Amino acid sequence: MTFHLRLSKRKDAAGSLFVRVISGRRSVTLTLPYRLFPSEWDDRKKCVLLEEAATVRREYLREVDSLLVKDLRLLQEISSGISSVDKNTARWVVERFKARRFKGGLRTLAESLSEELRVEGRERTARAYQSTLSALLSFLKKEDIAPEEITYDLLKGFERDLTIRKRSLNTISFYMRNLRAMYNKGVKRGWIIERQKDLFKDVFTGVATSAKRALTPRQLKQLENLLEDPRELKEEEKEALSLFLFSFHARGISFVDLAYLKKEDIKNKKLCYRRKKTGIPVEVEISGVMKRHLSFFAKKTKGSPFLFPLIPSDSPSYYRSYTGALCRQNRLLKQIAGKCTSVEKLSTHVARHSWATIAKKKNIPIWTISEALGHRDVKTTYIYLDSFEMSVIHRAARKVSAAVLGTML
Repeated sequence: MTFHLRLSKRKDAAGSLFVRVISGRRSVTLTLPYRLFPSEWDDRKKCVLLEEAATVRREYLREVDSLLVKDLRLLQEISSGISSVDKNTARWVVERFKARRFKGGLRTLAESLSEELRVEGRERTARAYQSTLSALLSFLKKEDIAPEEITYDLLKGFERDLTIRKRSLNTISFYMRNLRAMYNKGVKRGWIIERQKDLFKDVFTGVATSAKRALTPRQLKQLENLLEDPRELKEEEKEALSLFLFSFHARGISFVDLAYLKKEDIKNKKLCYRRKKTGIPVEVEISGVMKRHLSFFAKKTKGSPFLFPLIPSDSPSYYRSYTGALCRQNRLLKQIAGKCTSVEKLSTHVARHSWATIAKKKNIPIWTISEALGHRDVKTTYIYLDSFEMSVIHRAARKVSAAVLGTML
């Protein structure tokens, strides 16, 4: 029985550890719930490399190292109880291991995946999985279900119930996408026996079109001017507006990534961080206007590892501090919008939408915008972009007709 690292097809993503059980010239593999980068694994010694690990990953790697010891011990214990060897022995060992290591229903699966995500610092996704589990079990009026009980009829019933209770399409998609992610991870790792392909094909997992919230360059300039006017804003509102404008100039950095930024993330006059949502590395050149906003918070973050005073360094729960800061930020932005006659609505998401939309109107290619935002897929980028103004579309239609008729209509 040996552990191996399967490299990811994406260069910037972690690979997955798996165990290979060999018996009677036959082998069976089982993917384990651990994600490592090549630099974190010694394939010759079959062990985790802790010494060279980045500080943010060290705690997770220690946990993986400890769990691998327990997994190996369990595999050896199961193997020692075999009295004879036949062609199915390796598979039998793997099945017994899965039954003892990952026993339980959907609740156990969700909790196991959520714990992995928390160790990796992906608290938001972990909570999304738990929220989805609660919503599904509430619909079923059950404490738990076996993952194999998730059928086409069950999913359509869940979707129908959410619709009847007037949940938005995006809320329905949120639950279905998280449920699909948990299910697929369970299948991939051998925890679930897949009984039906494309199980989630007929439930809504897309993104419903909603009103875009992008600001124009003129509106953003008015907000910059508002920040400079000492008569208009309270101190806490100035702080909130400065955070918003920094977010915009930092290529629309999301508020969660902004909150977790540390001083050590500034390297060679660049901001280097990994997105909390996708894990994709992002590098942003620090401009003069970004420096001005950073200097606004310099005194407030003295002695703190964080760039902004949103998460206390001694907080028992960084995630709770972040969510509290997010609520406060959106409340203050709403107040600020009321003081700026040209801006109707303001929230943390508006900075990101605005950067993407202005970039599009400046004819920056969509794939460049996508990479700048740290998206995995160009499809996600389109969500952030304003539709073309109807006047532009009408003018285009007239030009097409004129090309046929020989005159402008």
